[in-house]
Parts: sequence; structure tokens; C-alpha cells
Amino acid sequence: MQKIMAGAARFTAVFFAISFVLTATTAILVTNIKPHLLNAATYKNALAAQQVYSRLPQIITEQVLASINYDPCQADPLLCAGATPGFINCAKAALGEEHYKVLSSSAVRLAEVDKQRLQTCLDQYGSNLLSPPGGQNAVGGMAPFLQTLGATNLDALVTQLIPPDEMQAMTDDALSQVFAYLNGQKDTVTISLVLLKQHISSPAGMDILVGIILAQPPCTLQQVDQMATSLLGSQPEILLCSSSVPVLELIRGVIQDELGVFASQIPDQVVILSPTTGENPGQPGSGLAGTIQLVQIIIRLAPIVPLFFLFFITLLVIRSIKSWLRWWGIPFLITGLLGFGLAVSSSILFEQAWFNLLVIHLPPILSDDIVTLAHDLVHAILQPYLGGVYLSAALVGLPGLGMLIVSILVRHKKEPVSVQAPSSLIS
Repeated sequence: MQKIMAGAARFTAVFFAISFVLTATTAILVTNIKPHLLNAATYKNALAAQQVYSRLPQIITEQVLASINYDPCQADPLLCAGATPGFINCAKAALGEEHYKVLSSSAVRLAEVDKQRLQTCLDQYGSNLLSPPGGQNAVGGMAPFLQTLGATNLDALVTQLIPPDEMQAMTDDALSQVFAYLNGQKDTVTISLVLLKQHISSPAGMDILVGIILAQPPCTLQQVDQMATSLLGSQPEILLCSSSVPVLELIRGVIQDELGVFASQIPDQVVILSPTTGENPGQPGSGLAGTIQLVQIIIRLAPIVPLFFLFFITLLVIRSIKSWLRWWGIPFLITGLLGFGLAVSSSILFEQAWFNLLVIHLPPILSDDIVTLAHDLVHAILQPYLGGVYLSAALVGLPGLGMLIVSILVRHKKEPVSVQAPSSLIS
């Protein structure tokens, strides 16, 4: 009976040890969320490390040009309205019937392997696909005058409207406000547009607009008069054309006044986050801020659960220092190894997960520069988190390894053996 009870105790202890490993590993992953993923400094450092503020003007320029020149048929021939039956049959044969149905029914980016498989069909039937010149199908309201601007002018336009140092200050302030909002310390998150308004109405803003005008096709005297009255006015169409410098000087005052009016119509700040009507941001589970607070409560409770399993293990099977070292050391070591392994596998599988879970679902109209920037940012944000997981796994696994080694060196205390003299000698 005693052996049966001892066996049941060991079986239960093993179950609790496995439960400890699972919950402790989860705790390692969860507890590193708050100091890294829920910390504004992580995102500020990532943005600065990737030189986002100096790269952003060029990236915005590339996106504008990509939008202007976007050709949906070239980006994804499977979704092109002008695909011929011959091309469709060829694509089905190249990709397979089922895979073709998936790709042709969703606006996802084609993988490189799929593009290679379709290349033969494109070479044979590509000339029959409808492909509007200049990507006119996808511009979708893009201001016509932007099409006449070169990359240099667009880059200068963005840089002068929001200089990189001011953009960084605005972004850092917004990030601080966002996480203060998520922590229930602020009711709203706002972005100040005061500096942007000042740049628009300043001489620098005038120089930007003059540069845009000079990049347009030449205009007639009648168009100059129309431009002066319609520029940034209430008319739905803005007439822009390149006129001579003397003519520009004549209408410069009108342009400057219109810029001032336009800037005055921009609010001093915009609200980007606020609690939904009827929700209490301070109540856990209510609204976005409440959800984050609920997550933080779970983060605080996560390390407590494994301690209960350690407590039950101690009650059930630990009867000596050697048993304590083993019954605690082995679960600690396995937890550390598992946490370390998960962090390593996350780093290794990041590229594959990035493409399969996100990139293929991004709109094809997004430029490669934006996708690359997003990749670099996500990677930079995850690195501190994975570093925290590595450290936590080491702090759990190394003591476990030490306890296991010591348990091997510790020997059970031997009971003294009494030597009894032979009965013949006693008699």
C-alpha cells in the first residue's frame, strides 16, 4: 500500500513538473512583453536605429511614384481584367487548378516562385493583357500635378514640409502619448500640426509651391490668370502650370495669401486615439486601453502560476536535499532550454513568417521601400524582446543546471552498519 501511494505521489509530481515547465516557459515569453513590446522606448530606439526619419522622405517619394506608375496587370496578372482565356488556361496549368483559384480570388502578392511559374505564360500571352499606360487604373485620385514632379522635387517637398528632426520629435511625443494612453495615464492621444502649419505659410512653403509650379508644363497667359484664382482655393480642380519667373512674382502675393488661408484651415492638433463613447478606459477589458491593462494584469500573474506547481512538487516528493535539487533542477533546466530554443527558432523563422503571414497580404501598390522599412522596423523591435527572453531563459536554466550537477555530487547519507559477533564467540 505504501508503495502504491509513493508511486501515485511520484506520478502526480511528474505531472506538476510538466505543468511547471509549460507555465514557466509561457511566463518567460509573457513577462518580457511589458518591458519591451509595451515600452515606448523600444519603438523610439528602433526608429532611430533604422534611420527612419532620414529615409522617410525618399520612401514617401518612392511610394508616390509607385502609385503613379502602378500597373495592376503587371503587378498581378492573375487579377488583371484583360486576361485572355489562353493566359488563364496556361496559368492554371503552371500553378495547378487549386492554387490558381486561391491566388486569383484574393489580392495577395505573388510569391517569387509563382511569378517564375507564370513567366512562360506572360511571355506567350502577356501582350494580350490590358495594361493601361502610366498605371491610370490605380492612381485613384492622385493629384495630376504630382505626375510631373521628379523624385528630387518630391523628396525636397516632403523634407521641407516636415524636416527629419521635427518629424522625430513629433513621433517620439506621439509614441509617449500612445503608451501613456494604453497604461490609462491619458484619455486621448494627439499630434500637433502647429509646425506643419508654420512651414506651409512660411517663405519655405512658398518656395516649395514655386518649385512645384516650375516643374509643370508651360502655361498660357489665360492659364496664369486661372491659376492665380484657383490655386489652393475652393474650386475642386487646381490648375498648375509652369510660368515665367516675372509672372510668378506678380502672383506671388496671391499665392502667399492663399497658403496662409490654407494653413489656417488646418487644426492645431488632431486626435488619433480616444476612448469609444460609453467605455471607461480605466476599467480592465473596456476599450483598447482597458484591454492592454487586462493584458498587463495577466503579465503580472504569469510568474505566480509556476510557483504553485513547485509548491505541490515539494509537498509530494521532496524528502531530502538530493531530491529537492533534482525535482527542482530538472524542470528549471528544461524550462530554460525550451525558452532559449523558442527564441532561437523565432529568430531563424522570422523571414519565413514575415513573408507568409504579412508580406503576401500587403497591397501590391505598396512600394518595395515601404515593405523593406516595415521589415527592418519589426525586426529591430523584436530584437530587444528576444534578448529579454534569452536572458530570462538563462536565469532559469543555469540555476537548474547547477542544481542538477550538485544533485549528482551529493550522496545519500549511509546508515551505520552494526557488526554482530558470532554466537560461538559469545558463548
